[in-house]
Amino acid sequence: MTESAPSPDDFRPTPAKLPGQPERKSSESLLSRRDFIKRSVQLAVAGALVPGVLSQLLPAVAPDALGGGGAGPIIRCDPSTNSKIPITVADLDGAAPVVVTAEWNFLPAVIYKVHKSKLQGSAAKRGYNTAQFAVQHPTEDDMAIMVSQGKCKHLGCTVGFNKGLGGSSDVSDYDGDGLPDGRILCPCHQGQYDIHDLALNVPGTPPPAPLNVIRFNVANYGGDANRALPAAANAIIGAELLVQNGPREANLDPSKAFALGSQAADLEAA
Repeated sequence: MTESAPSPDDFRPTPAKLPGQPERKSSESLLSRRDFIKRSVQLAVAGALVPGVLSQLLPAVAPDALGGGGAGPIIRCDPSTNSKIPITVADLDGAAPVVVTAEWNFLPAVIYKVHKSKLQGSAAKRGYNTAQFAVQHPTEDDMAIMVSQGKCKHLGCTVGFNKGLGGSSDVSDYDGDGLPDGRILCPCHQGQYDIHDLALNVPGTPPPAPLNVIRFNVANYGGDANRALPAAANAIIGAELLVQNGPREANLDPSKAFALGSQAADLEAA
């Protein structure tokens, strides 16, 4: 008589039976490692869809594939209703720099309102258009808006911003107003990026590449009943993730020294 090959269950230890615990049927197998991982990922993704739950935790561990999804508003959680709403220009009120951390396509997005004069100073210093990812603020002539993906290129933490730092390691004050320009700063391992220079990673800090940026524009948003997103005026609408794997993958044509929005999103085509 031929013996059958042993199954993986034959090598699993039998768990101790606790007092009062019912007998487990022999046909019931313990939760396999594969099933456990699968269910954990399902719960994590489901949690990210619930307003305010895991929206900041998931990006640090999620694959970049979750960033897909196409054009749509950059969103935040309304603390009064715990529902997701589009970010609008009104959320950027206040003295620049204004920094708002939000979400776009399940990954963190960071919106910046900065002085145009600092971008002009940066363009003059660097010799190329450092404002190509920026868009003119619709109601403040001296301000520009930019959006980067918030996932640090070092180990994936969500970046912050330090207003007390200079613009970069070699230039602290691009517009000569005597004040530090501020710098993107990752709280995990002090990774740094220059928001006034195409989100370039600052030399000598851990990130190996610039932050990815998001092509966007400002427009009225009609809402989306399927996603339970309300309509909003002057919403900031992301259209495309621009991946920057090297320090100089943007348009470095010196003849276009300064021009806002040269890579702004065409929302009708998006």
